[in-house]
Amino acid sequence: MKQIRSIHIFLLYMCLCIFTLQAQDTHFSQFYTQPLTINPANTGYYDGNYRVGGIYRAQWPFAANGQFVTYNNYSMYADFSLLEGYLGKTDFMGLGFYAWNDEAGDGNLRTTKINGSIAYHKSFDKKGKYALSGGFGFTGVQRAVDFKNFYFNNQWNDRFFDKSIPNLEQFANQSRWYFDMSAGLTLHIGFGTNYSLGIGAALYHINKPKDSFKGVDNRIGMRPIFNIAFNGKISQEISINSQFIFNYQKEAIETSIGALIGYCNDTYRSKIKNTFYIGAYYRIRDAMIPTIGYQINSTRLIVSYDFTLSKMTYYNKGVGGFEVSLVHSGKFKSRNIIKKTYCPKF
Repeated sequence: MKQIRSIHIFLLYMCLCIFTLQAQDTHFSQFYTQPLTINPANTGYYDGNYRVGGIYRAQWPFAANGQFVTYNNYSMYADFSLLEGYLGKTDFMGLGFYAWNDEAGDGNLRTTKINGSIAYHKSFDKKGKYALSGGFGFTGVQRAVDFKNFYFNNQWNDRFFDKSIPNLEQFANQSRWYFDMSAGLTLHIGFGTNYSLGIGAALYHINKPKDSFKGVDNRIGMRPIFNIAFNGKISQEISINSQFIFNYQKEAIETSIGALIGYCNDTYRSKIKNTFYIGAYYRIRDAMIPTIGYQINSTRLIVSYDFTLSKMTYYNKGVGGFEVSLVHSGKFKSRNIIKKTYCPKF
């Protein structure tokens, strides 16, 4: 009985955090595989003309004393490069969108986002080694929850939680939507022939939309994001991709840093190019994230797992989150114009 009650208390605690704090957006550990959610200025900036990707995350699958708890995030996106050669020899635009769905807890709290973004990429030299990207994002968000699935204090009958007892809670609605805005800039710098550096800054929730199931004036806090991406080819076989990201929203801070090392064997001159990735990321004061991946030509699969290191280990028994992402990029064969981006291949 004590264990069952502790499960209910844990679930209720997590739901209350979602309803009242509103401190931090949902996130992916593989943030680098979802570039449009980091900064709208990333839209269309990559080695290719089109890119599609998806990611799935299962959070804390058996955190509550071995019982399955649903915290699932998944997202799909696509972005395209446009007007190459029409805005100048090295300038171009990007257009993209992503869909994001998050499901959490006993109440099946669902957050669905549909985003559209546009970016302009301005180069300052003929080779595209130095460029500045600016972008805007526009998002429609719908949130819904089933309050009948929750447990409240007055439903405890001294033996168990009885859902047939009225919860006596007053909620304005169980579903709502709002409009959100974001903007960002990214500076791209090329070094030598094999290295590139990207430094980006973005601001999300610029309009501070109202988000409350109880009808109160609860505003989502603006969230600045700063990220640094480094790509390099150390040798013919070895490459490195390193990322740093910093998020701040109200009183919540999240910082992640890490790298993936790629090994590609091209000695047989095959038309099929295989690359194996291995590495790790660290979300400071929260989790260690070992990561592996495999890429064949322009299609890449990345798998990672979060091992919780924070105080939440007491609640989730060290069980973190599993993520898998798939990204494919390509070029339009019918186009003679080749976009000039300097080594943003990952």
